[in-house]
Amino acid sequence: MAVDFRNTDLRVNAALDALYGSVVNSGKLRIYDGSYPSGEPTTSGHGTLLAELTFGATAFGSAAAVSGQSYNQIQANAITADSSADAAGTAVHFLVTNAAGTTAYFSGTVGTSSADMIIDNTTIAAGANVSVNESGQAFRVRLPKGWTTA
Repeated sequence: MAVDFRNTDLRVNAALDALYGSVVNSGKLRIYDGSYPSGEPTTSGHGTLLAELTFGATAFGSAAAVSGQSYNQIQANAITADSSADAAGTAVHFLVTNAAGTTAYFSGTVGTSSADMIIDNTTIAAGANVSVNESGQAFRVRLPKGWTTA
């Protein structure tokens, strides 16, 4: 028989809320250039830190199903921009940490399309304002459930 594991919306939402809901409160969203490190995310070995943004005191809203999609998602509340980028470079990957920046939670790729985090322009100038909430984009984490809703 084929592999066809499926989760309910209730369980996928609970997983998203538990994994990302409150642990990221006031955490950091760091954007780096250089090679995307392999393996489990850590707080070291990421290349040059281009910008560091800050999640709000309540980082994410509640997880929800996405109509017609095979995933549920949790969307970040407002993320405070970095008003003065640390260095110039091309954004390649991001890392989300706790507020102190000492514990890594998750990471992903950065791009203008087909990436884990979409931003308007991957070229960052030192001292520039860096935001992830431009052009109607929001920071979201998606988790597959194994089936599609109508």
